[in-house]
This record gives sequence, C-alpha cells and structure tokens, in this order.
Amino acid sequence: MSLLDRIWKRGDVDSEFSYGDEIDAVETESRIPGFVKTWRFWLGLVAAFVVLSVVFLLRFGFIPTEIEKPRLYPKAPVGTTLTRAVQNDIESELDHGAIAWGWIMNGWVPDDFWPWPRMVLAYRDEFQRGKYLIWKLTVRSMLQDLSQQGRRAFPDANLEKADAKIGYDIDLVFAYPSVVSNMSTAVDALGAYADELKIKRNFYPQAETLGRLLQQLHYGLNLSITELTNKDQIGFMQGYQVFQRTQGRIHAILRVLQAVETDFGEVLDSKALSRQQLHDTIDSLTAGLNMSPLVICNGEAKWWAFGLPCFGYTHIANLLQNINPGERELSRLIETVRGASSR
Repeated sequence: MSLLDRIWKRGDVDSEFSYGDEIDAVETESRIPGFVKTWRFWLGLVAAFVVLSVVFLLRFGFIPTEIEKPRLYPKAPVGTTLTRAVQNDIESELDHGAIAWGWIMNGWVPDDFWPWPRMVLAYRDEFQRGKYLIWKLTVRSMLQDLSQQGRRAFPDANLEKADAKIGYDIDLVFAYPSVVSNMSTAVDALGAYADELKIKRNFYPQAETLGRLLQQLHYGLNLSITELTNKDQIGFMQGYQVFQRTQGRIHAILRVLQAVETDFGEVLDSKALSRQQLHDTIDSLTAGLNMSPLVICNGEAKWWAFGLPCFGYTHIANLLQNINPGERELSRLIETVRGASSR
C-alpha cells in the first residue's frame, strides 16, 4: 500500500489514529440512551434512593414508627399516699433502669436487641424514668396530702383548679422520659396550691403562713431542677457543687416545715389539718431528697457516659456496690423505696 493510500485511510500522518478515534466516539455516543442525559432521570434516581433508604430504616427499626404516649398513673384514693399500681411501677422502673444502666456502662447489649442504637436510646429513657422516679413520687404524694388537707380545712372552698393540676398535669408530665426538663412544669402545681391557700387566709389564719412556706418549697424545688437540668453545660465538679447547694436549700426548707409542725401542731389538729399528715409529708419529702437523683453508677469515674454525671450519695454507694446491682442490692433498694412510699 502506497503512502497516499495510508494517509487517505488514517486521515493524517501526524495523528494516525485520530480518524478512527472519532468514529469510535460517534458509535459509543449512539449507544447511550437519550433519557440518561436529562435532569429528570437523575432526579428520579435520587428520589428512588431516598425512598428505599427510608423503607430500609423503617423496616429494621432505626426510625420509630409510633410516638410514645404518656402513661397516666391512677389517682390514689383519699387517705392513701400511693396505690399498689404505682408501687408496682416503682419496682418495674427500678429494675429496668438498673439493668439497662449496667448494659450501657459495660458496653454490651443482648443478642435479641437489634439494632443496638435504638436499644440504647430506649433503655436510656428507661433509666431516666427510674432515675427520677423518687422525685416524681415525692412531689406527687406531697401534693395529694396537701389536697386532702385543703379539702378538710376548707370544705366550702373551690379547689378544683389545684386538684385538676395535681390529678392530671403531674401524671402527664412525669409520664414522659424527659422528666428533668419538664419537672418545673409539674412543680407549678405546688405553687398553684400555695396560692389557693393564701387566698383562703380569711378562713384560716395559718393558711397564709403555710402557703408562704409552700411557695418557698416550690421555689427551691424549681430552682434545683433548673440548675440540675443545666448540669451538662458546666463542668462535672461545678455541677456537683450546684447539686450540693440545691440539696442544702431543700434541707433548709424542710427545717422550716419541721418548725411549722412543732409550733403550729396544736392549731393544725384543731383545724382538722392532721399533724400526722404534715409529719408524713415531711418524711416523704425527706426520703425523696435523700434518695434522688437515683443514679445507679460505680463512682464518679463514669460521669461522662451520655452526659449523665453520677451524683452519688453515701448510702446509695453502700447500697449499690456495682454498676449492675445484684438481686440482693436491688431488693434492698426496692424495700427502701416501698417503706418510704408506704409512710
């Protein structure tokens, strides 16, 4: 083949493959479907990927399919502090909280709980419920006692507003896992009842004094909860000092209530406000203060886990020797709570 023939077939001497490459490019382009070049195709591809991802997450439990509904605890009948149903909840919540905290802190999960992220979050909520259950029972029983005292002291008074708060708002708020952040709303019922007592001061002179003391208690509890809620925003040692200060405030308020019990005991008895009821209320609050926050942990070294500092008490540390308490320690804890709630 002559030189001219080779030039004619290849197209150019310097780039002898350019002519053939151009033919290959044309043939390749002709094999690509036209719709692939459109923006609608790529948009549909992305949408299909998103839909399949959501279906996968829902199928395997990464996304909850229903919102947790609040559990409403039954009202305790007049003359009793807690119902048996609530006491059963104590045992159940403490049991779940202790076991779950042991799982989380030790870094393992059972084989039948998968996927693990959802399990950890669920049991962290269970732990939260058990952790602040004593706060709940303390405030609830105290408000019920106050409601009973108010009905006896002011039989002609309209306390429906305060009773409604005690009977509904408290249960509704405490039923959610985020107990700490919502507890200030629940404690508002205590302030509302104190206001009712102050309004009725013309019927009962000591009601104003008692109402003022209740307002102080309301303020102390509310402030304590607010500071504890913000504990994640400060250092651990600072948070521990804040907790000690708020604990001291509530103890100071308790001393005032105890003084009221001593100074106004006869007056309370004469006005159908039982001194024993006030004493039981003080005992209930004291037990709740000493037992809360119910943190099941193994010392302060684990304070960083999930941002939950371990504010330990001496008697809690003696009671719960390990992160995951055994049956003996757990039964002792349940008996302690049962004894405090039955007074």
